[in-house]
Amino acid sequence: RLYEKKLDNPNIIFLPVNVNNGEIPLCIDLYSKYRNQIRKYLQKNGFDISNFHMNISESNLVSYKNKKKLFPNSYLFSNFGFSPLCGPAQKLKDINKVIELLNKWKP
Repeated sequence: RLYEKKLDNPNIIFLPVNVNNGEIPLCIDLYSKYRNQIRKYLQKNGFDISNFHMNISESNLVSYKNKKKLFPNSYLFSNFGFSPLCGPAQKLKDINKVIELLNKWKP
């Protein structure tokens, strides 16, 4: 909830999780077309992000033609989705620092 409450950058979209409806987030999911720039910026400041996994439509098991047209969201999330520092083992001061950095970041 810390990211949800404090993250305030129009270039970074928080992908909401409905905890009140029983959804349990395993990590914080964010989205930005500037993901690679954000990674470099955070790395310069001692932090990193995890990219979303490759989308399943890129797998050799999926043999559809025009995959990008059939699965546009899959490509968007695969190319621009990421997770910042999070989890119960992380120090709150580090999470707050990442949020502060993300709020200051501009393309």
